Amino acid sequence: MGVNVTATGAAAAFAQPQLVNGTWELVQTAALPVVAVATVYALSITETNDGYANSPHTTALSVTMLPPSNSDVNATRGNVNVPPERLVTLGLVPSISNVTPLTTESAYTWKAPFGPTDRVGYAMDWSALLFEDDLIEDILAITVSPQGAALGVSIDTTTGRGPKIDTGGTMIGLHFRDTGDTTVSSFSGAGISVGISVQISTIAGDVLTRTAALIVRQL
Repeated sequence: MGVNVTATGAAAAFAQPQLVNGTWELVQTAALPVVAVATVYALSITETNDGYANSPHTTALSVTMLPPSNSDVNATRGNVNVPPERLVTLGLVPSISNVTPLTTESAYTWKAPFGPTDRVGYAMDWSALLFEDDLIEDILAITVSPQGAALGVSIDTTTGRGPKIDTGGTMIGLHFRDTGDTTVSSFSGAGISVGISVQISTIAGDVLTRTAALIVRQL
């Protein structure tokens, strides 16, 4: 009877299962990637056991890497100007029309889809969630859902395109990019819905997290 455990996916580049004292453990095998924003890496663990009828068995996992500071995406401040279709307005309770079941029940959706080769800006308006004169102080974390991250969808952090807090203190601006294969079949037809979760802190000391859905497809 033989048992073997293997790992595939983006996280397999730095983590692999190893047999330690008779137990399979996930062990770091290479330097961890340094990220500018919270980034999700897909990981699939496959167990092959000659003694089981349902072998091989695969479990889907994910590994989230945080920026070195663990609490800052190095957001800048400036004017955030995007057309209405690339602006999502967050409310206390999302309307049914804004809910996207493909991500989470609390997700809003940007009306304008994102083409895998696009390099354009999107924005999130937080004003309805800010009490009285409260303003956004910082962007603590930005996370791309595992399916999108596995296909290369990420936050653009190149010069002049990184996360930005509007000068008014109620909106944030984001640029997206795709660093993977932009011609994969997943982007054809209706494309895929990618959850973009953003966590902010305010000058009043509040911390808020909301998710918006980005439709990524060939345009």
